[in-house]
Amino acid sequence: MAAIDRRDGAWFASQSEEARKEFAAPVFLRWASSVNNPSLAGNVLLDTNAFVNMHMWDLDDADLTFRLAALCGTNRRQKHEWIPMPGRQRSNNKARDLVATYNPSANDAEIDLLMRLYNRESFSVFVDETATNDAKDILKAYDKHYGSSGSKSESKASSSKEAKEPKPKAVRKKARS
Repeated sequence: MAAIDRRDGAWFASQSEEARKEFAAPVFLRWASSVNNPSLAGNVLLDTNAFVNMHMWDLDDADLTFRLAALCGTNRRQKHEWIPMPGRQRSNNKARDLVATYNPSANDAEIDLLMRLYNRESFSVFVDETATNDAKDILKAYDKHYGSSGSKSESKASSSKEAKEPKPKAVRKKARS
């Protein structure tokens, strides 16, 4: 990390062949993109994202990746911190677990977002397409957690719309004489 802080792009090329083979760009960039200095942390993160992370998977050259990361240095020694990957906890909700099974790389926040995108009908179609044996239990779990009338936002919107719109009054027909 000191070479990054000094903006020494040539440091990587001076390492042994064995050390260069052990270079893992994703791990390295998790360390390089975070510094423990509040006044510089945002700039280091934004620079790393703009110069390196954006096209990292397109680069097949570890030396170029390191040189780009060196552009993000501050010219002062910094304490770098590890940025952990967002995790995912197993839940007690079968509906949420089914969505997580079909989206293995999604973290908890992404699973929650996906669950909010479903309404009862679209979730039922998804469950049918998965051909799971626990379809009834999964739909019950969905209904219990997210409501049987659709997504939470839809049910709130429809209940507030009903409360604001007056119901039409019954019209009496006048008797003809």
